[in-house]
Amino acid sequence: MITKLPISLSANPSEPGFSLLARVAAANASWTTQEFCQTTGLLKSGICTGQPECIQALSQLTGSDVRQLLASSPKQVDTKFTVLNGQQFQTRSIRKNDLSICPVCWQNDMELPGFQTYHLALRRVWLPRPLHTCMEHKVALTPLPFTGAHPELLRKLSEREDIETVKLGLNYRSGSQIVTASEYALGEKRGYQTPEGAPEGEVHFTPCTNGYEGQARHLFEVMLPQLLKLNPDLEIGQIAILYPAAFIGDELAAIATENDYSFIRTDGNSLYPRGSRLMRWLEQCAMWCCEGWKTGKPGVKNIISEGARLFHEGVVDEDAKLIFRRCLLTILWEQRDADVALDEWLGVLRSEVVYPMSTKARSLADELEVLQAFLERLGPEGDVPKMSLGDFAGMGAGLDRINLSTLHSAKGREFDVVFMCGMEEGRIPRHNASGREIREARRLFYVGFTRARLKVHLMYGANNSSRFVDELRNRLEVA
Repeated sequence: MITKLPISLSANPSEPGFSLLARVAAANASWTTQEFCQTTGLLKSGICTGQPECIQALSQLTGSDVRQLLASSPKQVDTKFTVLNGQQFQTRSIRKNDLSICPVCWQNDMELPGFQTYHLALRRVWLPRPLHTCMEHKVALTPLPFTGAHPELLRKLSEREDIETVKLGLNYRSGSQIVTASEYALGEKRGYQTPEGAPEGEVHFTPCTNGYEGQARHLFEVMLPQLLKLNPDLEIGQIAILYPAAFIGDELAAIATENDYSFIRTDGNSLYPRGSRLMRWLEQCAMWCCEGWKTGKPGVKNIISEGARLFHEGVVDEDAKLIFRRCLLTILWEQRDADVALDEWLGVLRSEVVYPMSTKARSLADELEVLQAFLERLGPEGDVPKMSLGDFAGMGAGLDRINLSTLHSAKGREFDVVFMCGMEEGRIPRHNASGREIREARRLFYVGFTRARLKVHLMYGANNSSRFVDELRNRLEVA
């Protein structure tokens, strides 16, 4: 951990902490601000959201006036919103290594009549690397909280003479029928093709009665058994059930449990965020303690290597890695019991491995909060008490379990078979939606549709199908 920089820069007047962070990182030859934070022990998320202790650590490292930095940095006004330069954003929308702007250009634009924040997306100084500097004002470009995609602005941007647009013509994921239907789902022709030899793919429409419970029962009691009977080689883990809202996942989870189907949830009602590296690593440790020490899956070498990467600020050399490996193996070997209470198992790993290593890894602060919140849910006053280690090990990714996910959380993923539940008017899109909200809902429908490689099943109320479903079905019938 660096406490004195080879090249130290002080904050400019009215410069936010994250702008100073980007400039100092660039001056000291760091590829990204995140890499610089890992080296120095700074917490990037805390600096981006203006946490006083993080801003103070930055000021001490750079010799800057902490009062000036605090005054010009973002301020989190409550659990949801952060204010910067008089503009209010959702705190959760702040993205690491996002697109960047020049803060001086921003301030100048804000003084123009009729200015709106999204106009910044068309500025020449909006670039995808946080370490670039504004050529006009000689200050580092800084990340701006992301408030939603604006495809129409990207189209305008692509029309500029100094921007080259590269259109991708092949869809390597989905079958040919699914790719063709996806353009109908999106409502515009993009000319996507499938590579030679791609499967044809199938699209099915399934109206149901009795609300979301009726859809869930028909799926788990009729459709899934038939699917697995006709496709005996299909892996359960290659099946996804997608839906527009997490409460629909609650209904699906209840019926899945009733019918003895194992599943993993990646929506807002999952036990913990599936994006947490620490929790995914603990899942691997749990699987090893249950059966992995016998089967070699997951491999202990992989667990040790991933742990060393996770706690890299403490595992800085071979000696430290040897100590970490011995400590971890000793704890895991002593905790090989699938029936042990999960809070007890996690408590041992937290006190013997996670916390000692985390004292040297400030970048794991958010991960520790996730672990603590999960432990509170496991406690006597929590909503999931008496969970065993075996239950936790069964939640690991890549196991033979059905995937339950919101459409949002499914972005970037792919499955052999996708069931899209709740595809109804009033849900996607919602009632009285604006033009922009309808376009966003259509793109979300398209995202879910194109997660499938082989089969897509659209499920909806018998008398309330979404307009997107109706358009798709009508286009396919004509074709």
